[in-house]
Amino acid sequence: MARTLKRAWWALTFVFAAVQMVLTLFPAALPIGGTGAYFSIDFISAPIIGYLLGPFYGTVSVFFGTFIAAIVDPWSAGFWGIFGFLGGIFAGMPPATGAFVAGLIKKGRHRMVPIVFLVTIGLFLITQIGLLVYSFLWLHIIALLFSFLFIVPQFKKHLNDGLDLSAGTINSKVAIAIWLLVFISVMADHTVASVMRAYVFLAVPPDLIAVVYTSVIFIYPVERILASITGAFITILIAVAVTREDLHLPTRPTKEKAAILIGPLKEEDLATSRTIEELIPSGEDS
Repeated sequence: MARTLKRAWWALTFVFAAVQMVLTLFPAALPIGGTGAYFSIDFISAPIIGYLLGPFYGTVSVFFGTFIAAIVDPWSAGFWGIFGFLGGIFAGMPPATGAFVAGLIKKGRHRMVPIVFLVTIGLFLITQIGLLVYSFLWLHIIALLFSFLFIVPQFKKHLNDGLDLSAGTINSKVAIAIWLLVFISVMADHTVASVMRAYVFLAVPPDLIAVVYTSVIFIYPVERILASITGAFITILIAVAVTREDLHLPTRPTKEKAAILIGPLKEEDLATSRTIEELIPSGEDS
């Protein structure tokens, strides 16, 4: 039974990879009037997939979906398309990080999320332009601080309750918790992309690159905040639909229905499980 469930999760991984590939190849990009920014649906696919599939399967799904899209059409990878095959790998890393972070938050592995931000922000600051444009990181710092809310005892329980949609209901806790998850995820994506560009441009005069970063310092927040709001709305709709249809992807299953799906298990195993995925005896999603 465990082997069957594992195959099912891999099947879902490839299904969502196909979804990610299509959204990357044919992004619905809408200009945000007067800002020079734009909103694209592929900004929010990674946190949604990470929320549904968790940190391992979600990350694999988003990475391969983006990678294959870049191989099929290098233009879909944007700037990274000029690097050919490597461009597909580079293009897949930022959204895969976003899916990874969303999955970590959903699975309750909150302590790893600030580490992701601290490492990537540190890597940015030690580049030749890092200290020249440190103010560029202002929204990334806010995302880092928000990630600590899932660790602080006073907020942790409320936010975890908001992420658990097993009752199929929507309230303010749900809206705030899922918006935070999506916002932190899209900012993790952006942080990794910013770091990668900073290292790619090492041969370019720092002052010239600094101009590029400072020119978008108030533009990228508009697109990322709008993406997080839209992504949270869509994530809530999908999560509630999945819950009400008893598909058990993003929510904690009831003991009775879990027993039907996975066969006889110890009562304590069911009581402590958050998702069906956690019942699979595999360390791959750790």
